[in-house]
Amino acid sequence: MAKSAIFKPSLFGLKHSNRDFNQKETWGKNQFNSSFPASLCAYLDWKGLKNVYLKLDENLKIKPAELSTQELYGLAPDSDNLFYAFESQFRGGSKMITIDLFAGCGGLSLGFQKAGFTIVAAFDNWIPAIDVYRNNFSHPIFNVDLSRESSQEIFAQYNPEIIVGSPPCQDFSSAGKRDEGLGRANLTLTFAEIVTRVSPQWFVMENVDRIEKSKILTQAKQILKKHGYGGSSLPFMLNQQTRCQDNILLTQKFRKFLKP
Repeated sequence: MAKSAIFKPSLFGLKHSNRDFNQKETWGKNQFNSSFPASLCAYLDWKGLKNVYLKLDENLKIKPAELSTQELYGLAPDSDNLFYAFESQFRGGSKMITIDLFAGCGGLSLGFQKAGFTIVAAFDNWIPAIDVYRNNFSHPIFNVDLSRESSQEIFAQYNPEIIVGSPPCQDFSSAGKRDEGLGRANLTLTFAEIVTRVSPQWFVMENVDRIEKSKILTQAKQILKKHGYGGSSLPFMLNQQTRCQDNILLTQKFRKFLKP
């Protein structure tokens, strides 16, 4: 009896790619949604069919159009020179070393920790918030005046891959006086300067949405972009309100997240 051929799982036409179709996660919804269209394009080309898509004509009316897979790719879909580089599977921030500046009660720390990031240290200068933080986390939080440059040497020793932080929002908030000259607004610049000195691969800064209208945020972006962070946008979380009450962190929903 002839030996049966052994077929490995695969998708039509994807001869060379960074996906291992022997792994079950490649057949999950998120990954399959990107690899299947590529395979379908290859199949259509094999059948001598073109891809149909919708476009706007000169009168801004939607009309169907056709495009061959070879025109789309710039080479034949069965070419050995074609390599499909799909997005990597998201695995959270597992083992990504993180420090939290202006940590407060620990809202960002908790979120990033639950997402798999490794929080190694946190920093703040408000004792009530620090006490709440210590009651809820095993890693240390330090009472540090972050505005003092002499206090900032400690950050680099942790060699963080990502810095997260929530500089004070009172000078921007609709609940405050919205006066950037009161001093606390400058701590947003301090956060940006610390990031550029420590030079982590990533950073996330959280604040209220009204900071978008501030001169301080424009200055902070300039500092960060000068040191190679961000392109057309920078990663800031903008929320409505975060506060501490009776050792409980209360955080209202985030309004949006700007990706780099």
